[in-house]
Amino acid sequence: MTFRPCPSFSGPSSSDEFVYRLNGVRHALPSNALPADRTLLQHLRDHHGLTGAKGVCLEGGCGACTVMVVRPGYAAAIAADAVEEDVKIPRCISVAACMTPMSTLQNCHITTVEAVAPAGATTASQLHPLQEAMLLTHASQCGYCTPGFVMALYAQLCKEPTSTREQLERAIDGNLCRCTGYRPILDAIRVLAADVPADNLATDALRRVRQRWVDMAALGDTSRAALSSIPAATETTITTISLADAPESGNWRAPIFDLEDLLHARQQYPGPESGILACGCSDIVYDQRVHPPSVSKTKPPRVYMSVASTRALNVWKVEADRLVIGAALPLEAIEINLKALLDDRNRRKNNKSGGDDAHRQATAKLRGVRALHTQLRFFGNAHIRAVASVGGSLVSCAHLGDLLPVFMVLDATLVVRSEQHGERRIPIADWVNPETGRPTLEPTEVLVAIHVPWTTADDYVEVRKQGRRRVDTTSLTVTAFRVTFEPPGDASAPRPVRVRRLISCIGGLGKPGLRACAIEALCVGKEWRRETLLNAAIDVLRSELATMQSDRLPAGLLQYQRALVLGSFFKFFLSVLDATAPVGQ
Repeated sequence: MTFRPCPSFSGPSSSDEFVYRLNGVRHALPSNALPADRTLLQHLRDHHGLTGAKGVCLEGGCGACTVMVVRPGYAAAIAADAVEEDVKIPRCISVAACMTPMSTLQNCHITTVEAVAPAGATTASQLHPLQEAMLLTHASQCGYCTPGFVMALYAQLCKEPTSTREQLERAIDGNLCRCTGYRPILDAIRVLAADVPADNLATDALRRVRQRWVDMAALGDTSRAALSSIPAATETTITTISLADAPESGNWRAPIFDLEDLLHARQQYPGPESGILACGCSDIVYDQRVHPPSVSKTKPPRVYMSVASTRALNVWKVEADRLVIGAALPLEAIEINLKALLDDRNRRKNNKSGGDDAHRQATAKLRGVRALHTQLRFFGNAHIRAVASVGGSLVSCAHLGDLLPVFMVLDATLVVRSEQHGERRIPIADWVNPETGRPTLEPTEVLVAIHVPWTTADDYVEVRKQGRRRVDTTSLTVTAFRVTFEPPGDASAPRPVRVRRLISCIGGLGKPGLRACAIEALCVGKEWRRETLLNAAIDVLRSELATMQSDRLPAGLLQYQRALVLGSFFKFFLSVLDATAPVGQ
């Protein structure tokens, strides 16, 4: 296997070396050194002998393999767009090394647990304050999961040295521990959380650790090995590489900056059989592991094209009539930017700038994106959200997909482009082919962005995910409902009046994005009243769910999922009643 420039692909530059930085040291691999299907975890353990990251679940769900990745080239690639569109994209991210192809880390800086403490540290006080806090609170027992917890928290602290307790706890929502019961780990988090007063810490030793961390943060020395040795801008030029002569696992093109280059490559390698666009890559690694080429009945694609750094796919635009989200924008970045949008709205409301009617209209405008923000909080775990993209979720069309139902009820429009035919816009209702369950993309088309229109004062939206756990789990069902009322003729009239439109979308019942059309038709023109509509709507929905069969789900599970959907609609109905009830009732 060799790296070689692809003569048929016009990237910004080409290289026969694979360059990355590991714990502050630059590495350049020559030809024949990196198999195309090697994961970051395999490379760390087998090539470098760094065994802090552990392989346990190999599905990105336990966190034992967590490491930190800094993408200097990625940040540079979108810098112009970031300034122009005011998009916030984290540079320091925690990733599941078992689900990260090494081939996607060209010019990245990788930090493992071996480099968190200063070189030569021999005592507790010489460790990083995070490690010392873990030690003093007895947050490690068997120790197998401890490196993953340390790196998840370390990445969050590098990203935000003044992280709150909630932010730090969310950073480990993809890490599992079978020994401690988590309480000692949460105690360690309190030591470094900016919103926990030092006086509330239990011992003088913990307060000393807190002060040491505050001093490090003040000096900007929060991430010794990771950030202090980020290469200069002249060294972060992205090169397009190809891993050649690997027909059993496919070749990699990583990364691709310009949309024109991506469309040209897609024209050369149309459709998933020929080429796959990769962003978070978790599905690719999982499929390679579960269905290796040696036993798979289908041949791997000829090429994987990494689009994580493609500028046009990382946009974020707040426009007058809609929100524009780039298809490759990481879910973590979307969540951060949505939170900033919602926090800004709350600040304006608290400052009482503008009239009451203006506040109501502005708040109603964000009801849809608030539902999207809520759903993203429970998508996978922190290490998956850091790299997974909204486009990857939509294009996969998985029946367990968490995001398709949300965009369905928000009336999103998907913008796709191809080199030959230019731009095309697809309403979300037409995105899934009902016969194949696959997206209605042409083989040479690329999903570029998602347009989400704002909601109005007549819209009420609710999304609910039901899983075996609250976080870090696949969904049993995802239900999304949106009701739009007829505007009252008299502004002083009590609300609501009559239902103008109901949209429902259900995920998890064997097919992606199922619509409950019968209940939608029943509710149109009716008043949203418990005594006249709720029972009839529940009966119709129950009958409709009985017709939704799936060969891939056991009968008992399907019955349970139907009950969850009925319960979700019941809760949605009552929440809308509460939201629209006259003041004082």
